[in-house]
Amino acid sequence: MHIDTVHGPAFVDSPTPPANYRTVLGMMEGFVLPPEKSRDFMWSIAREM
Repeated sequence: MHIDTVHGPAFVDSPTPPANYRTVLGMMEGFVLPPEKSRDFMWSIAREM
């Protein structure tokens, strides 16, 4: 598996790191805004600039 990170590309060849990423991404899904609210939030930030 190839993963882009802030430090450059990383290649993962064991099953544990991808499972960890899936766990973290699953947890993050509980914190994200729905698409409509996300769009409205970004527009509100853009208007403030």
